[in-house]
Amino acid sequence: MTAASSPGPTSIAGEVGVSDTSRSIRANSPMSPTVRSVFPSAIAPPSKYARAVLASAYVFRRTPRPSATPRTIVCALAACVVMSGCSTAVVVDAPPTSSACEQILANTPIKLLGQLQRETQPSDAAAVAWGDPPIVLACGVEPITSPTAQVIAVDSIEWIASPIGENDGTVFTTVDTAPVLQVRVPAAYRPEIDAVVDITAALPLDGLS
Repeated sequence: MTAASSPGPTSIAGEVGVSDTSRSIRANSPMSPTVRSVFPSAIAPPSKYARAVLASAYVFRRTPRPSATPRTIVCALAACVVMSGCSTAVVVDAPPTSSACEQILANTPIKLLGQLQRETQPSDAAAVAWGDPPIVLACGVEPITSPTAQVIAVDSIEWIASPIGENDGTVFTTVDTAPVLQVRVPAAYRPEIDAVVDITAALPLDGLS
C-alpha cells in the first residue's frame, strides 16, 4: 500500500518517511467509513520552514483499530523519542528575522545536498540549517568588503568566499544585496560551492535588491 500522492507537498511528505502502510481511500469507501488526515510530526524535519510546507500535505489512512496492544503503543512512543533526539536545534549567530528575510528563508529547500533542514536557536534568528555538521544560511548579516576577496557569481548573484580556519570549510557572503546572505559550509560537504548553487537556485531573486 502506498501513500496518497499529489503534484506538490505530498511527494515531500513521502520523502521524509511517511509510513508505507498509508494509502489513499475515498471517504465513502465501505472499507473505512471514517477517514482522517495524518501529519507525520514525529518524522518531519523540525525546521519551521519545512513544517510550513509539510503541513499542507494530506495523507489518508484507515482509522486505527481499537485493538492496538500496549506493546505497540510503547514501541511507537519509543520511536518518537528516538527521532526527536536526532533533531537537536542548531545554535546560530544571525540577526532577528525581518519580513525580507522571512520571504527568502521560506523559499529555501527542505533538503540541501541530501541533508534535511533542522531547527535553529534562537528561534527568532533569521537562519536555516541543514544536516550534521550543519550548513547554515543566515540572512541580514553585515556586508563584507575586501578588495582582494575571491568573488564567485552564481545566477547573477555574487558571493565572497572566505575560508573557515585552515581547512574547515568556507563562508560565502553575498555582494551588493539587500538583505545580505551568508552561507557557512563545513569541509565535510566539499566542494562547498555546491551548497551555494542549490540555495541560489531556490531563492526568490525579486526578494534581493
